[in-house]
Parts: sequence; C-alpha cells; structure tokens
Amino acid sequence: MKGKYLHINLATALVKSLRQRGGHVQVEYPVRRGQRPPAVDILAQVAGLLLAIEIECSVRRIPNDLMKVEALRPDMGLIVMPNARLALAARSVVRRLKNDYPFATATIQVMTFGAALQWVANNCPVKSVPQVAGDI
Repeated sequence: MKGKYLHINLATALVKSLRQRGGHVQVEYPVRRGQRPPAVDILAQVAGLLLAIEIECSVRRIPNDLMKVEALRPDMGLIVMPNARLALAARSVVRRLKNDYPFATATIQVMTFGAALQWVANNCPVKSVPQVAGDI
C-alpha cells in the first residue's frame, strides 16, 4: 500500500470494514494497463455497489482522483479526507471541477474518515451466518 502513516492507517481500517461486510476488496487497483499506471487506493464490490475509494491528505491531488474515478466508471466514488476542514475544501474543488467538466458522470462523495466508516456501516450490512436451532 502506498502512502505515509496516516494514509495507510485510514486505508487499512476501511479495507477491514469493507471485508467484514463481505466485500471483494482490491487495494491499489490500476486504472489502465501500462508500465506504471495510476491506481485508485481501494476498489470494492460490496452490497451490489462498485466503490472506488481515494484517500487524500490534501486537496492538490483531487483532479487526478476524479480522472481515475471517471476512468473506472464505478457506482460511487468516495474521496476520504482525515478531517472536516480538508473535506470542506475538497468538496469545493470537486464541485468546481464537476462544473468545468460536464461529461463527468460518476457520483462523487467527499467524506471525512469517520463519516466514510459510518457510510459503509449504514449501506453495507454485515454478512452473518444464520443460526440453526441445532447449532445451539
């Protein structure tokens, strides 16, 4: 997994949460073929949704993230930021770029880390094994 300490810890927690919910999760999924292709941090198929998740600690890479998400055509793209101040700035960048590029079709959500974990918990139920009366 690429990135520094905070990036890796946020990605690890999201991957763990998605896998607990029965999701098929791929880390550093390449957007296209090539020698050094760009990659989304997490690509997850969970609860019938294809999610492309990018974790950023600044807003300067948001345009690159939007291009990567658009190339994959997921059901939803999540940009996860470590705090509310950065999430607010990222939302304004996403809004501005979506207005500049009307061809952009993917649904993009910008969330803080805690909100992203809560979103996963609310929208992707935990896969559990049904109890049979004889198992007790």
